[in-house]
Amino acid sequence: MDSGNLSQTADKLELIASVLSDMGYDAVGVGAMDLRLGADFFKHTSEKNLVVLDAAPGANESTVPYVVKEVGGTKVGIISFGAVAQDVDWKSYEVRKSVYSAYKSARDESDILILLDQVNFASKQWLEANGARLGAPDLVVGGVAKSGLAEAELIGDTMIGPTSVQGKYVGVVEFEDVPGQSWRKSAQKIKLDSTFPEDEEVAKRVDETMLEIKKASGVVVSAQNRTSFGSREPYYSPNMCKGCHVKQYEQWEASKHAKAIATLSRENRLVPECLPCHAEMYRAQKRTIIPRDGIGGVECATCHKDAIPHGAERKDVAEKTKVDPALCVDCHTKERSPKYDERTYFPKITH
Repeated sequence: MDSGNLSQTADKLELIASVLSDMGYDAVGVGAMDLRLGADFFKHTSEKNLVVLDAAPGANESTVPYVVKEVGGTKVGIISFGAVAQDVDWKSYEVRKSVYSAYKSARDESDILILLDQVNFASKQWLEANGARLGAPDLVVGGVAKSGLAEAELIGDTMIGPTSVQGKYVGVVEFEDVPGQSWRKSAQKIKLDSTFPEDEEVAKRVDETMLEIKKASGVVVSAQNRTSFGSREPYYSPNMCKGCHVKQYEQWEASKHAKAIATLSRENRLVPECLPCHAEMYRAQKRTIIPRDGIGGVECATCHKDAIPHGAERKDVAEKTKVDPALCVDCHTKERSPKYDERTYFPKITH
């Protein structure tokens, strides 16, 4: 299951919904990004038979308030506290009445109740205030706000599971039925690193979809000897960062770094010898695109690779990630960039 915010853009939705459906996902919640995609989100999830949970008034007709699945003789209920339209107050009486009514029904029908809390509503105060009246959930799966948890938290009998962004981890919670006691729970957050090989069929579908998206936005340049699906590095578009870091994006957009691919294209130098320094996508995936708007090349991930991706848990940290200027000389060598001087070059890209 997933609490929501499946995609920032509509062009990836069909693929994401299809893969989650094929993997046997029982339910997903609705996040603010999903709502911004509007009809596209509900169209693709419905077409791929992906169950979307929404108990708020006026919910899309393709959604359901909650589901109850029987697993080994145990009834497992799943309900969502998801995003609502911008002109609707989640804490309003109408919304709470509808959602709480569905929540109470799901709790009454389930041996184990899982709450997908995309809006981060089920706080310690909420659980203590409503647990006795509505029945506390056994497990809460939050959104990005909970991605900073290193391990699960227990509030009474409710476990708050650690989450992640960008599909970097998978959360696994085990329930053990102990006679005469409440459910015994254990959780782990498993990093999906190179020890877990990609499914080749899924990787192929992802690759084909991303190629079509890139073709729609520019001309694709590929290496002759393409890396295998399992060995390529992830590529993080600067548009992913733009959503939160608007000022920094605009500063980057005005720099020569942002036009590094356009520079190579103009000089007819789109060759493997030059692309690793001029194109972050090529560095990661051995191919790149010539963007139609001319923006792309040395990007956020080039300098901030160790910090991307990250969630909202980083927002209030006192020590911000800094870039070591030594990183620059990987490309600004004496042969390639004889005029390079850290004292004059580095301030041009600092933000």
